[in-house]
Amino acid sequence: MAGLKCLQIFKCYSLRRLPEELISLINLEKLEIREMPVAFIARLQVLDLHKLQHIPNIVVGHTCTDYKEWIQEELVHRRNIFRRIRALSKLISEYVS
Repeated sequence: MAGLKCLQIFKCYSLRRLPEELISLINLEKLEIREMPVAFIARLQVLDLHKLQHIPNIVVGHTCTDYKEWIQEELVHRRNIFRRIRALSKLISEYVS
């Protein structure tokens, strides 16, 4: 893995932190991290920062290629929330009447 140039980490929800071995990947030119838990990103920005200092190109978050997919997922999620709110409002108004 010493010759690895690009590493992509997507949707690894059980990954708690970057492995220490990342430091030894001196040829790594790009690291992409997308759709990871908030706690992972927070740790990345503070405790795991030393593991990233040798990587010239780091992408964290959504890029154009998966932005459309993310928007779709977000819209579905919001529609479900609105449906629940409407159902609860209906139950409350029936209960109050």
